[in-house]
Parts: sequence; C-alpha cells; structure tokens
Amino acid sequence: MNITKRISLQNVKKNWKASLLTVISISLSVTMTTMVVASLFGVYKTYEEDALYKSSKWNVMIQLEDDADEIIRALGDVVDSYAIVSDSKEIILNDNQMFGNISVSTVDFEDNYLLFSDMLKEHSNSFDDLIIEGRMPQNKDELIITSRSKIEHDLNLGDIVTVKQNIPIENGHFEPRHYSDATIVGITEESSIEITHSSALMSFDTSDPYKYLYIKFKPGTKSIENLIGNIKNNVFPSKHNPEAARHVRYNNNYNSIIGMQYSLDYTKLVLGGSSTVFIVLLSLATFSLITNAFYNNIQTQVHDYGLLRSIGATKKQLKSMIRFEGYILLTIGLVLGIGLGFGISKLLLTYINSIFTFSNQNFGTSSDWVFYPRLPWEGVLIVTAFSFILVSFPLNYSIKKLFKMTSIDAIRENSRYSRNKIKINSKNLPKSMAKQYNISDKSKFKGIKISLSITIAIFVTTMSFIKIGFGNMGEYNTSSYNVEIRPSAYNASSISSIKKINEEIDNVLSNDSNTENYILIPEYYVSIRDTNSNHLKFVDGIKDANNEMSDYIPLWALNGKSFETIYNSLDINQKGIDTIFLNYFSSLDYTWYDSSEKYDGAFFDIDSLNSLSVGAVNFDNESSEEDDRFKFQSVFDLPIDYILTTPLPNFEQLVTSPILIMNADSPRLNFIQETMHSTDLIYLNRITAKIESSDSFSTVKLFDVDKYYSSNQDVDKAMPKLIQKTITNILVSIMAFIVLVCLLNVVNISLTNLNTRKRELAALRSVGMSQKQIQKMLFYESVRLVWSPLIFGTLIGVLASFSIIVIVNLFVVNGQPLAYGIDIKAILISWSILLLLIVSNTIITIVKSKNHSIIDSLRNL
Repeated sequence: MNITKRISLQNVKKNWKASLLTVISISLSVTMTTMVVASLFGVYKTYEEDALYKSSKWNVMIQLEDDADEIIRALGDVVDSYAIVSDSKEIILNDNQMFGNISVSTVDFEDNYLLFSDMLKEHSNSFDDLIIEGRMPQNKDELIITSRSKIEHDLNLGDIVTVKQNIPIENGHFEPRHYSDATIVGITEESSIEITHSSALMSFDTSDPYKYLYIKFKPGTKSIENLIGNIKNNVFPSKHNPEAARHVRYNNNYNSIIGMQYSLDYTKLVLGGSSTVFIVLLSLATFSLITNAFYNNIQTQVHDYGLLRSIGATKKQLKSMIRFEGYILLTIGLVLGIGLGFGISKLLLTYINSIFTFSNQNFGTSSDWVFYPRLPWEGVLIVTAFSFILVSFPLNYSIKKLFKMTSIDAIRENSRYSRNKIKINSKNLPKSMAKQYNISDKSKFKGIKISLSITIAIFVTTMSFIKIGFGNMGEYNTSSYNVEIRPSAYNASSISSIKKINEEIDNVLSNDSNTENYILIPEYYVSIRDTNSNHLKFVDGIKDANNEMSDYIPLWALNGKSFETIYNSLDINQKGIDTIFLNYFSSLDYTWYDSSEKYDGAFFDIDSLNSLSVGAVNFDNESSEEDDRFKFQSVFDLPIDYILTTPLPNFEQLVTSPILIMNADSPRLNFIQETMHSTDLIYLNRITAKIESSDSFSTVKLFDVDKYYSSNQDVDKAMPKLIQKTITNILVSIMAFIVLVCLLNVVNISLTNLNTRKRELAALRSVGMSQKQIQKMLFYESVRLVWSPLIFGTLIGVLASFSIIVIVNLFVVNGQPLAYGIDIKAILISWSILLLLIVSNTIITIVKSKNHSIIDSLRNL
C-alpha cells in the first residue's frame, strides 16, 4: 500500500466523527435508493409470478390459410406445441343480428388444453376435468357451452341449436351462410374459454375458415419476432390475396416475462418511471447533504493538507488521497445503506401487505398479492452505480474548493476570522451575534439548508397533489344509493326469470334492517323514434346526429314500488304519471358534444311529446347498400307522461345520457315488458338493484358472491382515503428519516463550531455576557439555520403543486378540471419536524456549552 493510501486511512481514523457523519449521509442516500429498488423488484416479481400463473402459454398467433404444417416446418424444432382454432361459427338464438347469438369456436380440445394457464390446469389434468355437466363432444355436430350461457339463454343438455357459418370466397365476398344443427352435450366452466373467448366450443373441422394458429415455443427461445419475420416472405403471403398481410399477434406480456420478446409493457413503464422519479427526488434531497458532509470533512483537515503541500506533496497526490478517502467512506456507506435499505423495504412492503389484508377483511376486496423485497444482482448494480455517480460530484466539488486556498491559508486556517468582522449590536446581543456566526459559517450549513428546503418542497408538493387527486376520487359518486347488486347470470329471454330474480333480491332486502331504500332496475336497450318512425331532432352541437344508433337508449322497466321512489324524488305534482323521459345528458362523460366546454342539458330538441315509437334497429350485414343495413322496426308505442331535462336525483354522476323510465306494473303498461321479452328485437342489458343501506358492508354480505356482483360506494370512498393515508405515512417516515440525518449533521457541525468558538465564548462571558444570553444566542442560531429552508421549501412546494395542477388541467378537455387546494396538514407536519430539529440542536449545544470552563478556555488564548 503506497503512502497516500496509508495517510487516507489514518485520516479516516483520526477524524472519525467527520467521517462518521459523511458515512451516514452517504448511507442515507444509498438506503433510500435501495429501498425504492428493492421494493420495485419485489412488486414487479410478484406481478410477474401472478402473470405467469394466470397467462395462457401461447407465444404467437398467426392467421392460417390451410398451411399450419408448412408454418410449423418452417419454424423448425423451436416449436414446443401448437393449437388451431376457428372462430367462424355462432349459435343463432335471435332473429336480430345485433344481439343474442353465441359465438362458437372449433378447437382440438387436447391441443388447446396444453396452452392453458397454470391457474386453470392447477386443479385439472385434461379438458374433460373442466366439464361440470355432461361430456366432451365426440362428433362434429356436438358442442359444449359455458355455464353462464346455459343460464342466460335457458339452454340445457340435449338441446338442439342452429349453428351458422360464414364461408368466405374471393374479393372479400361470402357464400350464402351455411346452417346446421348441433346438440349440446356438455356444460363447461367459464374459465375453459381462456384462449378462444367464445361461449361455446365444438370439435375442430379442417374445413372451417377463419383459422388461427397458436404456437408455444420451447423454453429458452429468444427473439421470436425474428423467427416469424424470417418465414414471412416464403410462407405468409395470402393465397387469396398476395398483397394482403396476414394477422399476427404476440402474447407480449407473457413473452416479455419469459424473455422470448422484448416488450416495454405498461406495468414495467409505470413501475420503472415512478421508481426513477422517486429516486431522483430523494437524491435531490440528499445530494446537498452529501456535498455538505464531504466539504466539512475536508475542511476539518485543511491544516493537515496545508502542511503536506508545504513539504512537497503534489496536487495529484492530494487529490488521489482525498478521493481514496472518499471512496472508502462510500464503500462503508454503500454496505450499510444496502442493508438498511433492504430492511426498510421489507418493513414498507409488510406495511403495504397489511393494508391489503385490512382491505380484504373490511372492504370485501379480494387481492391475493403478497409483496417481498428483492434485490438481485441487477438491483445491486443499479444502487452501486447510482451511488458512485452521486458521491463523485460532491467529492470532486469539495476538492476543487480546497485547492482555491493557498498552502499558507490552509496552515493558518484563519480566513473565517479575517474576512468576517463581528459587528455587535448591544441592544440585542444574542440575536446579533447569532446572525454574525450564521453568516461566518454559512458555507458549512449550506448543503444542509438546501437538503431541508428540497425535502420540504417535495413533501408539500407530493402531499398537496395526492390530496387533490384522491379528494376528487372520493367525491366522484355522491348518490345516496351506496350499494349496487347485479346477478352474475340470468335468462334474458324469460320474463319469469326476471321476476324470479326481482323476488329473490326483494326478499333479501325487505328483511334487511340496514336497508333503508332500494329500487330494482331491469334495463333494456331500445331505439326510439317519433310516432312516424322518424328520428328525433338533436340539440345543436350534438355530433353523429344522423347515426342510426345515436337514439339507442336504455329503458328502465321498474316495478310499482321502484317507480314510485323515482317519482317521489322528482317533486312532481302531476298525477297519473307512468312514464318519465329523461331527456338529459352531460358532456363530462359523453363524447358526442361538439365543444371543449362542459355541457349539461337536453339531448333531444323537443318541447313536448305525447308518445314515442319504441323498437330496435335491425342490422343486415348481407345488404349491399350501406343505407339499408340499419332498419328500424317498431315494437310498441309508449306514451310519455313527463319529460325531465335535469339530472335524475341521486343519479347525477351515474346517469349522464337519456333514459326512458316506465312503471311496468301500471295497468295501461303492464303488457309492455311481456312484449319486449316475446320479441327478438329488444335486448335486456342487465338487472340492477340500487340500495341505500346504513351498513353497506353487512348488506353486501347477504348476497352469494357466486351468484351476484356487488359494488359498494362506501368502499369506493374509503379506499382512496386508505391509499392516501398509506402514502402519507410513507412520505412522513421518509421525510423524518432525512431530517434525522440532517439533525446529526447539524449537531456535529454545531458542536465542532462550539469547540472552535469556546475561546470567544469564554472571553464574552468574562466581560459580562451571561449564560442565559449565550443560550439565547445558540437558540437563535438554530432558528436561523432552519428559517430559510422552512420558508423557501414551503413556497416552492406550494408553487410546484399549483403548477402541476395547472399543467394537468391543460390536458382536461371534457372532464372536470382539478380544483387546487393547499395541503395545510402537510405544511404543519413539515414545520413540526423542523421545530423538533431546532429544539434538539439547541438543547444539545446548550448542555455542551455549560461544560466549558472559562478559565480553561482563556488559557488557550
């Protein structure tokens, strides 16, 4: 070991206090970086494991033209398995071509099962195990359907259904549709449609058109885009149309995780981007602290460096010595910081896991994610490289400042006293002297002040933005109906099925002491015209006024009790009301209004209306004329008793477009719901129960989760508050940690300065300055130290948060702009933490000053 390195090690030992504070400052930065990196890898690893568990195992999908074998041969031995799927068929249940049919895929069940996710195969060994009723198809005229399709379309084992198939010919035309009969022989779980996403499956037929090849490559295969690209020119040209490109789709997310394809998916982008921003912000808060620590560390050794220069040490040798010393401290800080950061990451993720557990237990959520910190070699490399860069700049800056002094000035070490003459104000001696000492020592505290300012600014900015964002989320839905219940499956074609569901929900709610009010809403979708089958006139500014689907709106067929609830909320004095036409829309959630301004008002330009023709638009895709493809067909005329052009009470945020509301139990209208179910033209969209409950969590638990979907508005309001509280606690902890390190640096510098100034203080005490005045002076020094960071940090935070809101609102076109508000709580928290810094530093320096003897201090003059 050469002489410079030995001297560096001796300096580290000799100036152990300054070295310790430097190590602590470095380890703080490393700790924060490690915490973010370990948490990032932990969260992403959990996401990867969940995605691999739930993802289908195919890598690429290619459109086929009876050339699957040719493609597989061209790809070679990298193919592990493959499956062919055709999506050219559908079960005809409804004459209306727009609604009611069931899509059918033809598959090879064994090949298809091989590509299923681990989640689906965890409790099954073959496709047969997914059959919950009946058996697998054995012939090409047999099929299986999902359990949901069975309920929704009132289908059963043994039913014979009509299957339609489109046969393409050249130039994009179709042969006349082929119809055949098929028998339902099995009912399968909903999850078995994982790859095809169809609601019915048949055995694969090589004559089926619209075939797609799903390929799974062998583990370890890389750059699959290149593999596909290499065979495109020879295999891919379409036989029917050589100039047309075949459809190719990659399972990007899955491929990216297993390393077969590089794809920057949304999750990676969000986690990587947010982590980078977080690391940069934390580095801004700690960079000045590290700079200050190195500067003060070098300043304590200025005398020694001056002596070395006077006996012949070159600048290169001194720089090498200081850098070696700095990197020794970096290594120690790196090891401590990585260990401490990993531990804090574990505490942080444990806290987040507890929040998920609390949410599952109290809010009925079903998150099964559990996070653990992870720090692979890539993470260690990121932390090490970033820390090296972060330390190199302050270290070189401090070296540059050192060599601005001559060797004589360094030996004298008295520039502070020669350049700053203390001007004493006898009226307020403690405050005056505190001011002068702060001016004299401003370079020593500069980095700490900057770190405190940046920390406060980041804290206030982040907290203000979080408060504004989550505040808006919590207030989005203000309806008194805080619970929504919907059956997961039902027979839409049967009026008896609808009445049975209504009765089941009504029986549960009528016996629930927490339910204060509720309405049952069977929601149909209908097209409306005037009684001459002409379009209603739209308000000026509504786009797509000539679109055949623009007057396609919901119709609520309420029972008498539910309709009466709506009627009473409107404060209508008119009697005999059985139908209400809500002629209203808001451009906040609607894209049809031709304006960047928010609009609330009428949708149709009508003053009065006695009745409407209600029916459906029938889509004919065989028509050669574009204008003839949409044909309106009336089903019944509906009298209109009342028109409302203002928001529906208690549904202001939920209903933003026109709706027809009718009393289905009214004697003059009770035929209508039966009529809608007897025709194939009108579509039942959903059945919903809107509930006003004093204990929404208890009310939701009354419904079987396997039979009903539920939405709890109280959870929607509570979850943002819970997330906001979680983020607040994390940010406060980080800020307190940074301020604690700042406090250690402040106390160290203050005590060092106190030792340097003890001769001056002894002289002042000897000429009459009391201990009380000295204590006041030390208090004022602590106050002046944090005063400017307090003011500037708060002002920068407020202005930064305001600027962010202004920028965000620039991108809001039809949405509600964010309303700015200062987070007073965040400001008070930051001020309180700095107050603790003032009190702590004052107490420590006062106690230390009392230990200084006047006689002993004067002897050193």
